[in-house]
Amino acid sequence: MKFRHLVSRTTSLWIVIAVTSGCAGAASEPDTMGDFSIYLVKQGISAQQMMEMELSPLELERVPILSGADIVTYTWETHEIELTEPARERVARLEVPMTTGVPFVVCVGDERIYGGAFWVSSSSMSFQGIVIDTLFAKMDGHPIRIQLGYPESPERFEGEDLRSDPRILRSLTGSGKLW
Repeated sequence: MKFRHLVSRTTSLWIVIAVTSGCAGAASEPDTMGDFSIYLVKQGISAQQMMEMELSPLELERVPILSGADIVTYTWETHEIELTEPARERVARLEVPMTTGVPFVVCVGDERIYGGAFWVSSSSMSFQGIVIDTLFAKMDGHPIRIQLGYPESPERFEGEDLRSDPRILRSLTGSGKLW
């Protein structure tokens, strides 16, 4: 009888861990359900390659590069994000290849919403996906912005603009970060 009770409790614990694990699939530190976060992609793929892939099989870093706790405010109309100082420094220190960018996935809780790339303004390569230009993180007091393409060009942007996904809106509204 005690053994069956122990097995039942252990199984219940594993179910709770599996259900509450974050976008990256880390079971050791469950993510807050519905928390906005941005994860780097673990595989050595370019941003262009990621645009042609499904997001679900991508292996993401265990800890997000940016989470809801890193956001001071998020301006919905422009997708500008004011970051805490440590988060701004983290983005500014990213080593971004000039020709391939650093792919990321935006998540809400354990749901992968869209992919994009960290990019550098000094790059001569264009990119038709969603971009966060790391130059703005290097400027004190300047928000970063999630933009359409590099150089920014909504006309040349390829794909669906998911920056205004309702799950993101609910997450940011619920966390009090929306401006």
